[in-house]
Amino acid sequence: HPETDKPIEANIGRFGPYLKHDGGFKSIPKTDSVYDVQLERAVELLAQKSASSGRALGDHPKQKKAISVKSGRYGPYVKCGTINATIPKDLDPDTISLEAAVELIDLKLEKSPAKKPARSLLRSLLRSLLRSLLRRLLRSLLRSLLRSLLRSPTKRLDF
Repeated sequence: HPETDKPIEANIGRFGPYLKHDGGFKSIPKTDSVYDVQLERAVELLAQKSASSGRALGDHPKQKKAISVKSGRYGPYVKCGTINATIPKDLDPDTISLEAAVELIDLKLEKSPAKKPARSLLRSLLRSLLRSLLRRLLRSLLRSLLRSLLRSPTKRLDF
């Protein structure tokens, strides 16, 4: 790479052709061939921002987390921490304001039910405890059954 003096590798991987540079990966578009990519084109591809990184809008006033606009499989959305809110069709994702994004995220928070992690944690702990108790019980029953079968004299049946 002209700026970093680190090598750029072009290769074909599990998900198609890609470039590897400085520990990062960038897919090579289908319009380019992995065999024909020159250094200038590789630098150009590496310089392009990933679509998943999105466009930063600012921080949420209440949550104090960064809000960004992203493009996903089901269309554009705003992301704040772990909360994703779909951008309606009447709003343009390229020109959406921070205030509109905050409003969408707050609406999403109101709609989603409050999670009760303590209850689900307790439930999972009880399930795992019950499983281990059942395993122990079954093991002890099988052991005692096998011991009784092995200790009892075999009976010979004559017809």
